[in-house]
Amino acid sequence: MKKLIAALTTLMLVAGSAFAQISVSGDVTAGITVIQGSSADDDGYFDPFTSGGFMDGFSIEVSGEAGGGLFGGWVNLSGWGISGYLFHDDGSRGDLGLEMHAFAWWRPSRMFWLALGGNDFFARGDLGLWGFYRAAGNVGVARPGNAWGGGYGMYPLKLSYAFYDGFSDWGAMMTISPIHEIDINIGIPFISMSLFDGEDELTSELQDIVQALHAQVVFKQPWGNIALTYWGFAEEHNIGRIFVDLHLLAIDNLSLMFGFGAMLFGENHEHDHMFSVGLGAAYRISDEFGIRARALAQFGDGYFWQGHDFGLLLNVLPFFQVTPSITAFASVGLAMRSMKANAGTILDWHFNPYIEIGPEEWGPKFFAGFQLWSETPAPNANAVIRWGIPIGLQVSF
Repeated sequence: MKKLIAALTTLMLVAGSAFAQISVSGDVTAGITVIQGSSADDDGYFDPFTSGGFMDGFSIEVSGEAGGGLFGGWVNLSGWGISGYLFHDDGSRGDLGLEMHAFAWWRPSRMFWLALGGNDFFARGDLGLWGFYRAAGNVGVARPGNAWGGGYGMYPLKLSYAFYDGFSDWGAMMTISPIHEIDINIGIPFISMSLFDGEDELTSELQDIVQALHAQVVFKQPWGNIALTYWGFAEEHNIGRIFVDLHLLAIDNLSLMFGFGAMLFGENHEHDHMFSVGLGAAYRISDEFGIRARALAQFGDGYFWQGHDFGLLLNVLPFFQVTPSITAFASVGLAMRSMKANAGTILDWHFNPYIEIGPEEWGPKFFAGFQLWSETPAPNANAVIRWGIPIGLQVSF
């Protein structure tokens, strides 16, 4: 950590001498589950009570203006798996994993932006994905996994199949804006698709890299925007995905997002199908009260669906501003999966109230909440009820 701080300090000093104007920002995010448990008598990880935590990330961004345009750099370190049993005799502890994201960017003019490195870019459907729980999901006080899998329930649905969740590979990212109303976004995984040849070089088949690119066109209007996205895969059975994302802003205090996503299947999977339809909404009823909601319907059969032919997710998040610095939330949701192979249906639910304490919408915050949810392992099986008490901190600078 000392070496990291020294390197970042050097970076800022060098950047200060190179840029005519410079700005530095960053954040630190972490969360813990004070205690968690379940209704099962013998439930492995949750038996009898457990605790855990993680560092969602530390990031710093430096940007400024130089002779050739605007330049910038961003570094993020994330950790996970830091957990241990509160009441376990052998004193075992969880593992610590680290992941880094970093990129450098250049904007020589309004019409062109280029970045090299890795992070999530060009995501759509904000209310269906990160924008639903926002920072509360980052610290784990709300469970954001239903956006990407791993959320509430044994068979979580993925809103990222309906809303495009961005280019997350390492490589080159660029935006071309021929006019103000159109953005053309392209991500090419030059780094992620590289193969080590055993000596000094990283080499890749150009065809594979091109097949795995992400290409997106965004049409922007005062009433909202429409994005058309192609996500390529360099695989025979899975040749890509397509997305259509619509964001409407024409009604005061109301934001609506519609998403459609479909998988494109290749060789020996001509009869497979999987497509998803998503909805996200946010309505500010008054200065103190508002509500967010999202829904997902998934239809599929074949390789990626694994015998589940229909899924439905409903999630409602009302919030109330108790004071200028305290906001209370209550997430309520249902997740249903129709099991084709078992001729049955699984229905799970969750209830997740929490509070955010902080002076600004995007400023430093403290979070605390309570999580209660069910997990049903199979049709006609008894549900396991799980619960947890999480807290978290996000500090920005």
